[in-house]
Amino acid sequence: ALWSPASTQRSRFAILLAPIGALHKLKLSALGYAAGAAVAGGAAVGATLLLWGVVATSGDRAATSPATTPDALARSGIPEVDRAIDLLVHQDVDGLMSLVAFEPVGCSVEQTVGSPPPCPPGAPERSPVDVFPTYECEGAYATDREVVHQAFGIALSRQPSAAVYAVLRDNSADRTEDKYFIAITQDRPVQATADVTFWHVNTAGNIVALQSSCGPIGAAQQVAYRFPINPDFVLGPFNNCSPPPGETANFMITVESLSPGTITPPFWGEAQTTLGEDTGERAIVTVTGATKWSGGIDRLEDVRQGMLLQAVGKRQPDCTIVAETILTPVPSVYHDAALGLEMPYPFNWSEGVPAMPYKLCGSCAVLGPKDVHYPYGIQLYTQALSPGCDPSCSMGNDAVSRTAAQTLFVNGHQASQQEFELTTPLGVTNDTGETTSYREIVTVIPLADQALVVNGFFRYGDADGERYVRRAYANALAGMKLPPP
Repeated sequence: ALWSPASTQRSRFAILLAPIGALHKLKLSALGYAAGAAVAGGAAVGATLLLWGVVATSGDRAATSPATTPDALARSGIPEVDRAIDLLVHQDVDGLMSLVAFEPVGCSVEQTVGSPPPCPPGAPERSPVDVFPTYECEGAYATDREVVHQAFGIALSRQPSAAVYAVLRDNSADRTEDKYFIAITQDRPVQATADVTFWHVNTAGNIVALQSSCGPIGAAQQVAYRFPINPDFVLGPFNNCSPPPGETANFMITVESLSPGTITPPFWGEAQTTLGEDTGERAIVTVTGATKWSGGIDRLEDVRQGMLLQAVGKRQPDCTIVAETILTPVPSVYHDAALGLEMPYPFNWSEGVPAMPYKLCGSCAVLGPKDVHYPYGIQLYTQALSPGCDPSCSMGNDAVSRTAAQTLFVNGHQASQQEFELTTPLGVTNDTGETTSYREIVTVIPLADQALVVNGFFRYGDADGERYVRRAYANALAGMKLPPP
C-alpha cells in the first residue's frame, strides 16, 4: 500500500493514466475536497468592466516574465536530487527514464477494486511483481517501462516549461526508505498557484514514484495538504507573488474553473492587470461570506468558465487571494449620438480626464485614467473636411512628424494615420508645468460632412503610458462603430 509522507493515514489518490491498460487500481478512496467539482460550460465573456473610481494597486503592475533558464533555476545541493532536477527542468523524458527504479510489490490472483497488481499467469499469490506507482487522487501501478515513459511525457507536456517549486525530505515515521519529493511546476512568475507534480527520488537518485495534484489547487496549497505537519524543506518553497502577501491584489481573471461546493470555495484562471496586461499568473481566488459582488452575478454558483471577473482582495501567504470584492462584466463604451459613434475603451479609464499638454482642445472628448502623474489617453474631436489632406493638416506648428502617413480602414471608412512629436509651445504652458515632449498618434476619419480625429497621446519616456495607450488605441479603432460610409 502507499502511505502519505507526513502522516499515518493512507493516501487517497486518483487515476493519472486511466486509458493505459497496464495500470492497476489501488483500493484508495477519492478525496472529498473536490466534491464541488468544477462547473463546466457557460459562454465566454469578452467584455471589459466599467468600474468608476477603482483604486490602482500592485495588480496594475506590468507582467513579470520568467527570467530564468533551466540551468539558472535553483538546485538543492544534493547531487542525487539535483541530477533529477536537471532532467526535469530540461524536460528530458528519456534522461528521467534512466533514473527510474521499479520496486517489488506482492501480487494478487484475485482482482477487485484496490487489489495489488495482478499475478503473472501461474504465479502464486503474493509473488513479487516489479511496479512503478503513478497516482493522483486514486493510485495505479505501472508494470511496463513504456507506460512509465508515457506517464512522464503526459506530466511534463501539461506545462511548456518546468521549474522547482520546492524539495522536501521525507520525514514520515512510517517511511520504508529515505527519499525526497521534488515539487515541479511550470516556470512562471508565480509558481505557488501553478499546477504541480511530485517526483519521488530515493537517496540513490532513483525516481521511484510520480504523484500529480489532487484536492487543493496550486503548488502551495498542495504542499500544505500533503505535508501538513512540520514539512522538511530542503529547497523552497518559492512563494513569490506580486503584490506580496498582506497587500491588496486587483486582477482581471478569465475563469478557468471553480469549485463552489467546498468549505472555502475558490475559482481560478489566468490573471491580467486592470490595464489588460498578462501577469503570467494563474490566480486562485477564495470566496467568503463577506465577499461583496457587484454586477449581474452575486454568487459563485452562477459563475461559468470563460467569464471575465475582476477580483480585489488580500494576498495570502500561499499567494492565493481572499476576495473582498468581485465585479462582473459590464461593457465600457464611449457614445456620441451626434456622430453615431460607439468606441470601446479600457474599463478603468474615465471620460473628461485632463487633455494632452500643449494642445488646446476645448471641444475634445478625452478618455484616460484618473490621477496619473503624466496624462495619457485618447482624445476625439471633429474638424472640417479637407479632401486629400493627411493628418499633418490637423497639427500645429509645434508638431514634428515622426512617421509617414499611412492609409487604413476604420469600420469601413478609409482613414489616414500618422505619428507626431508635440513640443512645448512658445509662450504657452499648462497647469502641469510639463516641459517634456509628447507623442501623438493621429487618425483622421472622413465622415459625411466632417472629419473625426482620434488622437492617442503619451509622454516621451513614459513606457507604461505608451504601452497602455497603444493597446487601447488599437482596440478602439478595431471596435469603433460609425454610420456607413
